[in-house]
Amino acid sequence: MKTIRIKNNEFILLPEKAIYWQEEETLLVSDLHLGKSDTFRHSGIYVPTGTTSSDLDRLNKLINNLKVKKIIFLGDLLHHRSGYNTKVKNALKDWRDKNNKIEIILIRGNHDLKAGDPEQSLDFICKDEPYNYNGFEFRHFPPKNNSDYCFAGHIHPSVMLKGKGNQYLKLPCFYFSEKYSLLPSFGSFTGSSKIKVKRGDKVFVIADDKLLEIKDRMD
Repeated sequence: MKTIRIKNNEFILLPEKAIYWQEEETLLVSDLHLGKSDTFRHSGIYVPTGTTSSDLDRLNKLINNLKVKKIIFLGDLLHHRSGYNTKVKNALKDWRDKNNKIEIILIRGNHDLKAGDPEQSLDFICKDEPYNYNGFEFRHFPPKNNSDYCFAGHIHPSVMLKGKGNQYLKLPCFYFSEKYSLLPSFGSFTGSSKIKVKRGDKVFVIADDKLLEIKDRMD
């Protein structure tokens, strides 16, 4: 784990692709895209099953290992209406039943707007961006103009590392600039986008179960 201090708050970066806000006992998670594989199969494209259950299980492990009273989903919890079938609905309900004392904030992402909000019985508080909370701003899309420091998703950030012998490796990452941060996609069935890193930015790549700060060797 790595810790970033912002505005006198401690944010713990987790190799599971989430951030734990220590002072608020809050978990920040972005881009699960639940039901994405089901959406592909609905379109006649065969892809492996089980990604929804696997991702929710990983989320449960974080909750069990940390003191979590609140989760802020930074958009794209669901992938598409066609993939939000009975199986995915039941998996999400079972997960919510196990964690019914946790406050859930869902900031609607572009995929959520198409898929629709989760059922009211799941007790998700769904909001359009921006969501401002205790001196910070939370969005799905990276901000263009923000007064408070912002955490966002959507991009699925990654960087390309260059090794000896012209070897390249693309890895998901946490990205921190002066005014905002980008979280990697939590979902296991998602791609990633290479980001441009400027001088003074901080990048932490995720390699297996480790977090590494990268200061050079980026292409």
